[in-house]
Amino acid sequence: MPVPPRDPIAEMIRSGETTASVTPRADARKAEARRPEPKTAEVKPAGKPDAAKADAPKPDQAVIRVQRALAKLGYGPLKDDGLMGPGTKAAIEKFERDRKLPVKGEAAGPTLRALTREVTAKAAVPQG
Repeated sequence: MPVPPRDPIAEMIRSGETTASVTPRADARKAEARRPEPKTAEVKPAGKPDAAKADAPKPDQAVIRVQRALAKLGYGPLKDDGLMGPGTKAAIEKFERDRKLPVKGEAAGPTLRALTREVTAKAAVPQG
């Protein structure tokens, strides 16, 4: 019986392991996270169901793992919402450019392997 492949990013996330960032960007991410999003009033027609909620994309666990991995490597700030939005795509593209990989903006193939390898290596380094 074949052994299923390891998913080190998922294992790291399930273990609750976190690493402290020593880059100045960490403070910017914290400030960004504290900034409340602007509230806008939305007018809905009476008696009609909210079509936007019914058609809203569902979070993808693989995208969440990629978002968390990119953030740990300093490609953020990213919300780990599981949606492949413009911020996530831009972070993937920057990661690809920095590693001289083909720039596709997708966490698949060589990009996913490089991301997994780097996050695994970073998690293995003792923080002290």
